[in-house]
Amino acid sequence: MCEHCHEEEYNAVILNLEDQDLECGVITIFEMDGQDYIALFPMDENGEPASDDVYLYRYHDDGGEPEIEYIDDEDELNAASDCFDEWLDEQEFLDSDE
Repeated sequence: MCEHCHEEEYNAVILNLEDQDLECGVITIFEMDGQDYIALFPMDENGEPASDDVYLYRYHDDGGEPEIEYIDDEDELNAASDCFDEWLDEQEFLDSDE
């Protein structure tokens, strides 16, 4: 189900929300069931995490301009969240080995 996550060369994206544009840092891009997803964190004006929030979106990169897409299906969002949590647990395990 959840493939290994990988770092991507893009380190920041702008989310165009209804009431504001929000600069976000890229945590990782991962694959689940053949679909790529991106995990983002909101950044403050200094490029630092503005909160502990994580935003998950579908991610598409066909060689042109990468696109992100809102996940409106609750089951898909929960599955992507679980996959991201697995990745976080793996990162903590790797950090503890060092």
